[in-house]
Amino acid sequence: MDDVIETLEATADDLGALAALNAEVQNLHVNAMPWRFKPPDLEAIRACFGEWMADENICFVLAKVGGDVAGYTVLKIRHRPEHPFCYEQQSLEVDHIGVAESFRGHGVGKALIDDAKTRAGDLGIDRLELTVWGFNQNAQDFFSAQGFQPAMHSMSMTV
Repeated sequence: MDDVIETLEATADDLGALAALNAEVQNLHVNAMPWRFKPPDLEAIRACFGEWMADENICFVLAKVGGDVAGYTVLKIRHRPEHPFCYEQQSLEVDHIGVAESFRGHGVGKALIDDAKTRAGDLGIDRLELTVWGFNQNAQDFFSAQGFQPAMHSMSMTV
């Protein structure tokens, strides 16, 4: 694939494409943890994303290759006030990232992370953060290759 990868802010007109991309990622989660994750409901996803778009601290970014929608991110500005245990912190969280299966391994995910870095810099934010599920080794490897490092581990157990 030699096409240029374009990243641009998504609008309400893109909700259908965003929901479809999310459904691919959601199915990976459902297959790994069906007791936690719901099967994708495109209308519910569209409605949720539509509500999120109204929040000035949330940005949706589409990646397009040759005019085709190839991936997306949901970026959230996170502000944590200072308290006795931690300093005030601000970060840009990569809350969602998804690349259509047909575009995986072609630089789309990297383009989305690069876009997030640029947006963070434009906002005066010097930290990108994200969470990744323990079952998703492919995502962990990808994020490590992009320069992310583990910051904490969340653990659970069934009782």
